[in-house]
Amino acid sequence: MSVKSIFLATVISAIVFVNVVGFTYLSLPASNSFVYLGFQPVGNHLFASRYTFSELMSTLGTEHTTPTGEDQIVEFDENQNVVWQFDQNISYSHSIWLLPNGHILVADCGHNRIIEINYPQKDIVWEWNPTFVNWTKINPAWGSDHYYNNPIAYDWTHLNDVKLHNYTGYTAMLVSLRNWNLVIELNYTAEMLHQGSNESRVIWSYGNYTDTTLLNHQHSPSYASNGNILVADSDNHRVVEINYTTRLQERSYDELHWVRDIRELPDGTFLVTDSDRVIILNQEWDQVTWIYTQDISFPYQSQIVGNQLYISNSFDYTFIIFDLQTGKLVTIGTPTLRSLTIFDAVLLMFLFLGIGALYPQHRAIWIGMILGIVFVLFLQYTVTNAVLYGILMLFHWV
Repeated sequence: MSVKSIFLATVISAIVFVNVVGFTYLSLPASNSFVYLGFQPVGNHLFASRYTFSELMSTLGTEHTTPTGEDQIVEFDENQNVVWQFDQNISYSHSIWLLPNGHILVADCGHNRIIEINYPQKDIVWEWNPTFVNWTKINPAWGSDHYYNNPIAYDWTHLNDVKLHNYTGYTAMLVSLRNWNLVIELNYTAEMLHQGSNESRVIWSYGNYTDTTLLNHQHSPSYASNGNILVADSDNHRVVEINYTTRLQERSYDELHWVRDIRELPDGTFLVTDSDRVIILNQEWDQVTWIYTQDISFPYQSQIVGNQLYISNSFDYTFIIFDLQTGKLVTIGTPTLRSLTIFDAVLLMFLFLGIGALYPQHRAIWIGMILGIVFVLFLQYTVTNAVLYGILMLFHWV
């Protein structure tokens, strides 16, 4: 009787918890599933960087220099069909930026470089690499034995983002060197015109390899409307605003976990991509005014263009386009997040039959209810998120 009571209570509480609270869990992706990272909408087309799950698993911890066709920059049309693709010797491209001349800038993360591709011809017409710079000339404290001046074989910089900004008289490029805990700004105009030395074209920097209180494995730095720099300070689990002139932190918002994107919206609020949600912060950074959580797993970046919310849903292996007015959801790719059904719950609750037999009868119902809720929470937060998060941190994939 005690075992039956525990079993029934466990099943019922799990089913109720799943259907009232809502729950999804992660299933194994197909080998040709794509991890989507950086992107840029252009009209009714979408440009995105992506690589396959099999590519990710086959090159863990090794230098990737051989083109396989599984790392791609793609262009989708309005019907989500691929109408253009670039896959020539790029490795884990994390960010893209479309230039006014039609060219595409790519943060080629695995090769520690930024490349410029002439679209649609697919030629690489320009490249910037941190090895071009003597970093001691940027900061004398970064001597010849410093990490910045000593390339290693694999994942030296993890260069994961590039954005452009027009100043009076020149265009600048904001670059994130994640494994350096450093954000730099290059004079892109001078780069194109070959003006000055490589070092003189590095016009701004913030962070230090040995001081993770400044930045710690950051993502997606961007320009604020007031001229400051916004950064998703990922391993410090916060977003920060850096005063461009003083290079001091103006403010931060810390109620986040492995955040990977922040950008200012036209109304002065801020769109933030956290590890399990996309939120909008108010102008003062003291209140979350909007949250989106539907079917997302470790989203990488998000943008709002018009009424459309775009999310690169990296470890659900999908790209999401959500209409903020109609609620229509378009998904590119095959989702790996699967709803926990009643049949799943009933089947899995049999695991608790043996556990239930260990307890006295008068505790049966309470124990069953607790086990049901704990079981669901364990699957959701421990098996899915914590284990995957630990693997990601171990290998520094994204």
